[in-house]
Amino acid sequence: MIRVICNHFNDPTFSRLANALKRSVEQNAPDSEFVEIISDEPEDRPGLIKHYTHNHAKLRVWRAAVHAEPENSCVVLIDADAIVLGELDSAFDKPYDIGWTWRPGRLPVNSGVVFVRCNERSRAFMDAWVDRDEQLMNHRTLAAHGASKYGGANQASFMWLITHGKGQDIARCQDLMCKKWNSVDQTWCDFDDDTRILHIKGALRDACVGKPKDPFWRNLKMLSVNGAESDIELGNLAKIWREYDVAEVVA
Repeated sequence: MIRVICNHFNDPTFSRLANALKRSVEQNAPDSEFVEIISDEPEDRPGLIKHYTHNHAKLRVWRAAVHAEPENSCVVLIDADAIVLGELDSAFDKPYDIGWTWRPGRLPVNSGVVFVRCNERSRAFMDAWVDRDEQLMNHRTLAAHGASKYGGANQASFMWLITHGKGQDIARCQDLMCKKWNSVDQTWCDFDDDTRILHIKGALRDACVGKPKDPFWRNLKMLSVNGAESDIELGNLAKIWREYDVAEVVA
């Protein structure tokens, strides 16, 4: 059984998002088990924005979870602002230890979904990832530079590990397509029936749980990285998420 592990800090919005994620796992991946870990709000660090400190605290929770899992068990580490739309078993068809999702465009990685086969190698990788991220947390200029290049400090520490920190020597790392395994804003334009995980971030999160927007914004068609317009509208993706939103179902 695959364990889908989500961590958040009990913020009302993210609690609501996590509830939708839980319902989506139960309905669309019944052979998987949803695990919700609610942590205390991390302390602010001087000179660092809250986004960095939250993601670093989440990363430490993820590392502890991987260390606690049985040998050779499979887990999906996932942000609360996502929903699962199909089975997850086939994500582990290839013999890797760490699976990460690459995306087209300027930012090559989104670390909001990570696939882990728990063993000595993947635990060592998680340790190295946390250690590198801690270095960034103690060097705000380095953290800001990494975030500008990779869209987040923990994504910068991950890519450093992959490209410069001998991460491939620590564990077998496999890149997976965002389009299927972690559909984000760069790949929403390619959303289809084969998409297994939809990431509710940025403008889409606003469409789901934010303030109402004007009709043009709600009906905005998604664009590919090269600027081509798809048939996917932001409002259609938000409608899919609302099928799993407990608040929407109760209403």
